[in-house]
Amino acid sequence: MRRAKRGGIQQFPIQYEVGEAIIRYLQHGRHRSSTDYVFVAANLPHGRINPPPMWQLVSMRMLALGIRPEQLGPHSLRHACATRLLRKGTSLREIADFLGHRHIKTVSTYARLDNRMLRKVASFSMAGVL
Repeated sequence: MRRAKRGGIQQFPIQYEVGEAIIRYLQHGRHRSSTDYVFVAANLPHGRINPPPMWQLVSMRMLALGIRPEQLGPHSLRHACATRLLRKGTSLREIADFLGHRHIKTVSTYARLDNRMLRKVASFSMAGVL
C-alpha cells in the first residue's frame, strides 16, 4: 500500500483468512470502478471511500460489536494496533515504521502504556544483575 504521509510503498502481512475475504470481495462484492482503490463506495459513483463515510462505517461497526474506545472511527484502530504491538514487545522504532512515522516520539500518541506494563517494569528486581 502507498503511505499517505511519505508516499512510499509499504507491505503488510495479512492473515490467510483476511486475504481470502479480500479476494471474495474483489470477485463478488466490489462494484465496477475505474479507480485503483481496492475498496470502493457502495453508492454511485463507485470510487474512493471518503473520510466521513469511512468514519461512520467503522464507528457504527465498533458500536454494534460493543467496542467503546475513547474515540470512534478508523483512527482508533491505529491506537489499538500500536498498543497491542507495544504489549507484545515490539520496539517503538518498529511501531513507528509500521505506522509510517519518522520519529519514535510521535508513536507515544498511539502507543499508550497501561498500568499493568508499568507495574511489571517497576517490580523488576535488579538483585544479582549488577
